Amino acid sequence: MKLKLLISFVLLSSIAFAQEPIGGSTETFNSKTLPRLILKELNRFRISKGLDTLELYPLLELASSNSAKSMAKNESEKIEHASTVKNLKKVGATIKGRELTMKAVVSKGREDFTNDYIAKVVYNRWEFNPKDLPVLINPKYTLIGLKAEVDEKGDKVYVSAMLGGYDITNEGLPHKKELEVPYNTKAKKLKAPDSRTCKSCESWRNSSLLQKGAVVSEGRILLRYPNTRDLRRIMKRPKDGLAVDVVQRSQYDNADYNIVDNNMLNKGLMTKVIYKEKFFKKNRLITKDKKHNRKVKGIEVDMGPFNEKIIGPYELNVVVVQNGKVCKSITRGYTEDLNVASNTPIGLLPFDNTTGLKPAFEPHSESSILNFTIPFEKNKHEFKQQDIQPFIVALNEPDFIIDGVYVYAYSSIEGDSVANAKLQRKRAESVVSVLQSFQNNKIKPTIQTKDSWDMFVKENESGKYADLTKLGKKKAIAKINHDKHLLKELEPVLAKCRFAQLVMDVTYDISGNKEVKFSTVSFNKAVKAGKMNQAYKIMEYIEKRVNEDKYPLSAFDSLKIEENEENIGLLNNQVYYRYLNTNEVEEEDADNFKKW
Repeated sequence: MKLKLLISFVLLSSIAFAQEPIGGSTETFNSKTLPRLILKELNRFRISKGLDTLELYPLLELASSNSAKSMAKNESEKIEHASTVKNLKKVGATIKGRELTMKAVVSKGREDFTNDYIAKVVYNRWEFNPKDLPVLINPKYTLIGLKAEVDEKGDKVYVSAMLGGYDITNEGLPHKKELEVPYNTKAKKLKAPDSRTCKSCESWRNSSLLQKGAVVSEGRILLRYPNTRDLRRIMKRPKDGLAVDVVQRSQYDNADYNIVDNNMLNKGLMTKVIYKEKFFKKNRLITKDKKHNRKVKGIEVDMGPFNEKIIGPYELNVVVVQNGKVCKSITRGYTEDLNVASNTPIGLLPFDNTTGLKPAFEPHSESSILNFTIPFEKNKHEFKQQDIQPFIVALNEPDFIIDGVYVYAYSSIEGDSVANAKLQRKRAESVVSVLQSFQNNKIKPTIQTKDSWDMFVKENESGKYADLTKLGKKKAIAKINHDKHLLKELEPVLAKCRFAQLVMDVTYDISGNKEVKFSTVSFNKAVKAGKMNQAYKIMEYIEKRVNEDKYPLSAFDSLKIEENEENIGLLNNQVYYRYLNTNEVEEEDADNFKKW
């Protein structure tokens, strides 16, 4: 039986250029005041995402000024990361900053664009560019330097935004000699983290338990963990490994500076990274228990010698490396141990919800219909995978195979109708070509091109441009095409009308490890729709697959369950099923039991 599902996805970026001018400003272009307008809009966007606003920071302003001048001089907005690092170092900042750049046209012919218009061009590019957006919404970055420079001809402006966090300065670096035992540079060859590489590390829930297992014994640094199988969740690849960073209290005694090198990925005396294969071979518990001929669940690894010159207070941080990148430095959590004794053993039981669990959940390759909208930039007709991928991801659907696609391509009303139709077909064919590149089986497309006159009339029949709608289609288009000022003024309105609506017939792909995503998304949909019996069935099936080593333990972490009284049973079972596979209960889970 085929399940037909209609999902509408309306992307706000299709109306990005339809925003009202900032404060209704008509200020003429000024490279000195342009950054203020851009920053105002970037902070508006950050606030909408629940993030702290960006504050101007003199050090970063110097770096962005140097970069903007260089771009204007060379008439190129392409900045290599090496150039960003060079500009940061030149002003005395660390290399922990990131840079966004943009080139915008100041005038066209005899027309000069306003500051407001140019600011919109810049911040919309950053907000809706898949490469720039992750930098803009990174909560780590709270400081910014923004500068704009005009080229020698005076017709283009180059904008640089340098973003940084608390580690953008390095005041403590000159004070390294004050330490009896200075920090080392063991992490120098390791790379900074990225979201894709560190995904499994971020979702792993037992970081605090791993840190508690770092101890010093008889002059050696040992790392202990009670569940080897669970530890393998963050140590899967050859370049996944662990290290211990010894951080001294004396590094933080001075109120004016911390004695660390913010250019480094470690803070103190870090041991060498022990990578996956060697790490598990070095498990000292295996050799100790060979004579009993039984499998050892826990692990204890000698990470290296402890520097005997360290005599003051210190802490042991566990450094998690994934694929050669430092994904996390796990520090000590300051929770108070109340030493409350009990003779009652802790036990967990599943929530009694046997009604409706039959028949059991089984994933099936279902059919569905997915519907979403892609905005078109003016005159652009060639699309790449990175242009389409964000829209696919935003659907938040299980992996699927596209059987057929219907593309309804709309053009804005200005220009030549025949040329518009050709442009829209090129756009639609390019989009289909990108979708085809995602899979092997042939997609059967149906393409229709349409103008947006009816949409234009509906949007403007009672507004500022109502008189245009009353002229009729032909006269209105002729008037717009022959009045450059009107055409420029209408651009935010016309931008709404350039888009393609895609309706796709798909079949969910549950082959191999794709079944995990199908099951977890099915669970989340069931909870959202209030289908609780189905949710219990799916969770029971997920536990079965985890126990069979067919699903990773992290599958339980992907289940979205809002903490409220209605979901007590699901929350209980989530803890219970995780407990069955780890024999452990986290403090967070215990707190939730107390709460409900």
